[in-house]
Amino acid sequence: MRLKTVLYIFIALIPAFMLSCGVGGSADNGASVILEASLTSEYPQIDLIRKIDNDQNGTCENYTIPTDDFIEITFKSKVPENSKLPPSDVIIESYRIKYIPLKKNLPSFEEELTGNCIIGAGETKRCRFPIFKSFDKYTFYLQGRDDDYRIEIRIHGKEVLYDKSIDLTVSGTVGIGDFQQEGEPNCTFEEK
Repeated sequence: MRLKTVLYIFIALIPAFMLSCGVGGSADNGASVILEASLTSEYPQIDLIRKIDNDQNGTCENYTIPTDDFIEITFKSKVPENSKLPPSDVIIESYRIKYIPLKKNLPSFEEELTGNCIIGAGETKRCRFPIFKSFDKYTFYLQGRDDDYRIEIRIHGKEVLYDKSIDLTVSGTVGIGDFQQEGEPNCTFEEK
């Protein structure tokens, strides 16, 4: 008799237990917004070195290293029509850039950087991110590593309201080399 009673209670509690569990707090049907990204500029250039010719004799006496390399990405936040969640803003927290050489037989390289850009729910926004920060540009210049590089940018962000991760990838091409900027002399370094 006791076994039957326990069995009836167990059978009666199964539906109540199943209804109370649901799918879990972080297992919703996706993010509250759909985020798309694309590179704004088609062919950015990363200048390795700015030459200095003090006496304008065609020989470079010195150089500076440019640190103003940025890439611009356009983000478009779309709110799904049948979403049951209030839409959330998205914050971009970090991104990883992989540089793959296109012409020369050079090794690829990667760098990870932190980002800080907030895209409002349902909005389109352009964000500028620094690139090529952790590598020695002068070493690249001396080693002749100038080339066109395919870049793959893996972007990591989170929804502000729900802490849901959003990861996406954009790709494009950049030129890395010694580009003569406006006002920069066309000089060469003496062989040592």
